[in-house]
Amino acid sequence: MEHADIVAYLRQNRGEFTDKALYASLLEQGVPEDELKAAFEEVYVAAAAETAPASSGKKLFLPLCIGAAVVLAVLAIFFMRARGPETGPADTGTRALPSAAETEEAAGRRDGKQQESA
Repeated sequence: MEHADIVAYLRQNRGEFTDKALYASLLEQGVPEDELKAAFEEVYVAAAAETAPASSGKKLFLPLCIGAAVVLAVLAIFFMRARGPETGPADTGTRALPSAAETEEAAGRRDGKQQESA
């Protein structure tokens, strides 16, 4: 049996029989072991080349970009909410100064506490 015949036989029967059975069958037919190994390698290397994706990098680009955009959006929302409602656009962060009456009232409470503690 020639090398091309062995390769064709392996490709034809690969789906029906185990590799071990095919190997044993060809050994019984008198095919040298080194010739068998070379034929099996050729069949499996060709099969791997057929099933391997041509360019997996291009297929991953769009999903990775979408994933990165989603992560950035979630982080932006998280950090905006973490700052709290007091820093929203309606609140400038400034407080009105207390009126004179409020100041005097606070001063009176403070003086009263100092007298009580003394």
